[in-house]
Amino acid sequence: VTYESVPLDLNAICEGVRILMRKRLQEANVRLEMELSSPLPLTCGDSNQIKQLLLNLTLNAAEAMVSTGGTIWLRTLLNGKQVCLSVSDNGPGIPIHVQSRLFEPLFTTKTRGLGLGLAISQEIAHRHRGTITVESTFGTGTIFTIHLPIRERCNE
Repeated sequence: VTYESVPLDLNAICEGVRILMRKRLQEANVRLEMELSSPLPLTCGDSNQIKQLLLNLTLNAAEAMVSTGGTIWLRTLLNGKQVCLSVSDNGPGIPIHVQSRLFEPLFTTKTRGLGLGLAISQEIAHRHRGTITVESTFGTGTIFTIHLPIRERCNE
């Protein structure tokens, strides 16, 4: 896997995800809301990989709400020495006994799929010197947050 480390425009990446997901979300009766902070300090990485990670989290959220519809929020924000991207939803939430296993390869609660999406998402976050966290309240919704370090330059 080739990996480039260039300045990331996280807000533009979110816009790209919104455009790519528009039709799928309409079909699922899911609204996508954007709450983007600007300007954001510099963080570096591979924009295609970050987009893949966000697409995966957005798809998961949409699939979780397929029977009910709902709203997904894409947010960018500054949090201390980190730039954060979050994907939150007001879907059914994730049962507590499942949360600890979410990032395990081949673990899935879906009838289709390999259970690799979140394992790959976590790997992408780590490759960017970041982390991915999940908070979920059963019956209320879920927030996945990608934490990326603020950098002074990208070519180190």
